[in-house]
Amino acid sequence: MKSKKIYDGNFASVSTIQNYVQKWNGISTKVALTYTTSYASSQIAVIYMTYTNSNPNVLGITHYYYNGSEVNNTATRNGAVCYIYKGTHTSPNTSAAKTVAYATCVHEVGHALSLSHSDSSKDVMYSANISVTTPSSSDKSYLNSKWGN
Repeated sequence: MKSKKIYDGNFASVSTIQNYVQKWNGISTKVALTYTTSYASSQIAVIYMTYTNSNPNVLGITHYYYNGSEVNNTATRNGAVCYIYKGTHTSPNTSAAKTVAYATCVHEVGHALSLSHSDSSKDVMYSANISVTTPSSSDKSYLNSKWGN
C-alpha cells in the first residue's frame, strides 16, 4: 500500500480528524495521508459510526481491501476502511469521549498502515489504549520497519 488519502465518511470534525490521522505523516517518507471528499477502494477511509457497537470493548475495527474486494489482514492489500464506534463507556460529546474516538482513530489507521498490536501501554498500537493519540517512538520504529524511512 502506498500513501493514501483519507476519506471521512461521518466524523464530528473533519479538520480535527485530519490532524489525528496525519500524525502518521512524516514518520516514513512513504506515508503521506491527506484528506479527500470522495472515496476510492485504494484509499484508507475513516468512518465514525454514529451507532454504538454491541460490544463496548470494541471501539474500532479495520477492514482491508485489494482492488475493491475485502481480504484478510495478512493478504496483499491496497485499501482499508477504519470504523470508529461511538463509545459506550463515556458520555457522548465529552472531552473524554472525543479522546477515546481520536485515540481509536489513530490506532485503526495504524492497522490500515499494516501495523499490529503492541505490548506496551505507551504505544498507540496497544490494544487497550484509549488515551494515547500520538504514535510513540516504538510505533514510529514499527512503521519504519514496515514502510522504510
